Amino acid sequence: MSLPPDHWTRTGFVVLDTETTGLDVETDMIASISGGLMDPGAPVTANIVTDWFAVDMPAAAGEINHLTTDILRERADQCGNPQPAVAFEDWAALVSGAMLLGKPVVAANAPFDLTLFDRECRRHGVPTVTARMGGRPLLVVAPIVLDKRAVKYRRRVSETQGARQLKTLCQVHGVGWDDDLAHSSEYDAVMAGRVTWALISKFPILSRLSLPELCAAQVDWYAEQARGLQGWFRSEAVKHHQWAARRAANGTTSDGAEPTAAEYSDKAREFEDKAASVTFDFPVRPGGGLAGVHLDQEGAARTQASLIGGVVACVPVIADFRALPVSADTVTE
Repeated sequence: MSLPPDHWTRTGFVVLDTETTGLDVETDMIASISGGLMDPGAPVTANIVTDWFAVDMPAAAGEINHLTTDILRERADQCGNPQPAVAFEDWAALVSGAMLLGKPVVAANAPFDLTLFDRECRRHGVPTVTARMGGRPLLVVAPIVLDKRAVKYRRRVSETQGARQLKTLCQVHGVGWDDDLAHSSEYDAVMAGRVTWALISKFPILSRLSLPELCAAQVDWYAEQARGLQGWFRSEAVKHHQWAARRAANGTTSDGAEPTAAEYSDKAREFEDKAASVTFDFPVRPGGGLAGVHLDQEGAARTQASLIGGVVACVPVIADFRALPVSADTVTE
């Protein structure tokens, strides 16, 4: 489907992604943050801005993002060992500056990335993006939310590849995926932008909305999707409690092929914990107990400077991102 020349996907948007030390937005930290401006009409550059931080990477998280503490220290050293407070100030000014210019921020799993970034700003005494927006709505687009709205149901690709992870979205919607480049904030940021373009171009239910309408709609879509996920977790918990009771009544099979009552009960509690952890706020969860920092005159001046200089002056441009080389690795709906 052809999009009009003034459609927001054609006038440029910022892509953002992080690699982190874990999945807890209240306690984990950002290990790397990457971003760039996707603008089909701008000059080509192959660069994307990335800051690395010398944080300790737990082994469990490292198995997923392929980062170690030593790697992070080396890469942080290569980019000048940015101080988190300074770097997060720059990123917060950039993100809010883009939004104030009417350019949205695209992040694959925006509620996670932007909430963790919010907490990092609070921890380091930096005014958050929300504070810098002064009550204006945050312009955020999350392709995972868009995909769930456009395609209600999809099975897991495999035991290790989920139905809604970024790799699956890229493969299903025809932008490809390269496992050798994946799991870096640079690559994931670019691919989030590409699959967002594909989704908007493919589904009228998304493209016919203006940017403010789309951003507002995602708040409701995300909450609806979260309620559905929470309901599924709860139904699985009930099911496993029933299986536990049945196993306790019938006894354990002699060959041990079926889980024991205790194992069923443990699994039921896992689902209960997952149901309790589901959140409904988009795109940033409320404060989390950390005090926010008000935007002072200096911080306001930095945000204003990003507007005067223009987002393009702050972030390398990735032009014609649809033509970037990718593998032919695809899956079908």
